[in-house]
Amino acid sequence: MKKLSVLKKLTSLVLALAFVLSLCGCLQKTGTNAGSTTVPSNLEVVDDSMTATITVGYTADFAELYDRLIAGFNAMYPNITVIRQEIPGTMLGQFDKMVALASSGKMPDVCVGSEYFSNILQEGWAYPLDNLIAEDPDKDYIMEQALTNFTYGGHVYALPYQIQFHSIAVNLDLIEELNMDVPDYDWTISEFVDMAKKATTTETSGINYIYNAAHPTWGLDNKLMSAMVPEGYHQYGYSFETHTIDLNAGDAWVKANELIQELKSVYALVSDDLKYTGGEVSEYERRFGKGADALLSGRVLFGNHSSWETRVLENASYDYDFYPVPTQDGLPEKIQTHFDFAYMTTKVTEENRDAAYAFLKFITYSKEGNMIKLQERQEAYEEDPKTWDSLVPASCYPEIMEYFENEFPVTGGIKYMYRTIIERPETIHIADCDKLIPNYWNDIVQFRDSATEQVKAGQDPSSLVNDFQTKASAAMETTWNYFSSRMEQNIKEFYETHPWETNNAA
Repeated sequence: MKKLSVLKKLTSLVLALAFVLSLCGCLQKTGTNAGSTTVPSNLEVVDDSMTATITVGYTADFAELYDRLIAGFNAMYPNITVIRQEIPGTMLGQFDKMVALASSGKMPDVCVGSEYFSNILQEGWAYPLDNLIAEDPDKDYIMEQALTNFTYGGHVYALPYQIQFHSIAVNLDLIEELNMDVPDYDWTISEFVDMAKKATTTETSGINYIYNAAHPTWGLDNKLMSAMVPEGYHQYGYSFETHTIDLNAGDAWVKANELIQELKSVYALVSDDLKYTGGEVSEYERRFGKGADALLSGRVLFGNHSSWETRVLENASYDYDFYPVPTQDGLPEKIQTHFDFAYMTTKVTEENRDAAYAFLKFITYSKEGNMIKLQERQEAYEEDPKTWDSLVPASCYPEIMEYFENEFPVTGGIKYMYRTIIERPETIHIADCDKLIPNYWNDIVQFRDSATEQVKAGQDPSSLVNDFQTKASAAMETTWNYFSSRMEQNIKEFYETHPWETNNAA
């Protein structure tokens, strides 16, 4: 495990404590439309000469947080008027609501999202941030890989709002009970497989599930394949240079399928498979009890759950951790990473451009905004950890890193992943291509599902991979070509309708 030098850690800790004390010392309870909310009351004024009005869109599940964020922002920019625009539903279903807002001319100036960024771009809603970032004196604290993610045709269209990690939940108590060694965070697939097999007994299982019917991104098959591709490839073998997947890169698709069949061939290793053994009473019920959850009751070593699923394990009765997805033996360590995003919309005008960017910066990577987000989540955890959703900040500020490391209530594994991608950004493996690339999973799954069923039926995956590769690549190429043509038209129209911006893309 890589660590900061002692001097650097001490220096950062002093800075962090000073910042936290200065911020925490100025918190007070203030009445808002959402009820009594803790908001910072005297953050230092950054600019009281900037006068503008901006509209900020957020979904209902973030209403209380945005009361705090807007209050903090107004303490720093007192003459910017922020109009709240609550979007119905949750952030996961936001895109459909944005379509309706766009058609009615009611788009906000600044908005946060977690899915479908390529759709937002294709619709021409996102404002290019190149010039604003170039003018930003604090831009070095933006995570470079996140900027790369949100760059299309030489233009940056979003800033990172928060981070998520593909993970494996690990039952630490069961490791001790089974007299196994606790693995390091930079573990390998062979360690994972060996432990899963050893944990499969007449009373326990190695992992809870492999395939996820709700979303391909969540399946262990996707995670393992991503762990097996060589450097330069990302989720499911995606290349940002060719804009298609390479299933043969590192033989990852074949190896992942062979490994999954190996795991599933060990009876009871995959606990949820026991639910489908037939009869009036399934083998799952016989082993774990009627109505029991084998994972939460501590009878499963590994849970196929990621960092955004912290509330799942808070209901467990044992000590647990979230580990990075193990990396293929012999390959450099990978941290499978997602970046949620925030963006300015093309509704922004010349008059409120700088104010919109100031707010965008505040809620994405700033020290002050991230401290508000972290403390809001920490208070929510203290109030009810069993319904709690965690947060990983998308900020490189040492003060935020130290607060997250020393104060925030997440497991050591999540802290390790955050620390590692900042200290060693080369470990970042993009695990949310479906967010960034148009029609990503649709172009893959229409051919993958047939191939996967044939593998389950006993077909050699090596006999299927080339046909799958050819069909998926052709579909993705067609999608990307259409997307590129739309992007070219959108950027042309943007500079025609926003003449105050200069096109400086290479």
